[in-house]
Amino acid sequence: MSQTGYCLKRCADCNILFITAKCNKNMEIRCPFGCRQQQKRDKSAARSRKYYNTSDGREIKRELNHNRYKKQGKPASCKIEGQIDTETKRHCILLIRLFYKKDISLKKAEVIFSYIFSKWRTRSLYYMPLRV
Repeated sequence: MSQTGYCLKRCADCNILFITAKCNKNMEIRCPFGCRQQQKRDKSAARSRKYYNTSDGREIKRELNHNRYKKQGKPASCKIEGQIDTETKRHCILLIRLFYKKDISLKKAEVIFSYIFSKWRTRSLYYMPLRV
């Protein structure tokens, strides 16, 4: 493999073998399966933390947050209900009829949907903490 200009290298984070250029042979590099992107995000976050912990950075961050708040105003509650089309609602009604063996009208289903979606969070599950 060394004749072609490539070599096998182990990832510094996950220890997976991957193919890289010969010039990276003696370097500590990350694999292209997510470790490179994670290292890039980590380094960026560390630079931001380091900068915003200085007095100049804190002042600039305070101004940025204030300007963003002024531009947006108070945060509006996001309604998920408007994102569901009638075909999806009809499908949910069909599932309710099958599970509970009860006839349900579209009007009653609207009440159920509005109650359910008022309780839902607007954030993705990716950002929710795991409970073990």
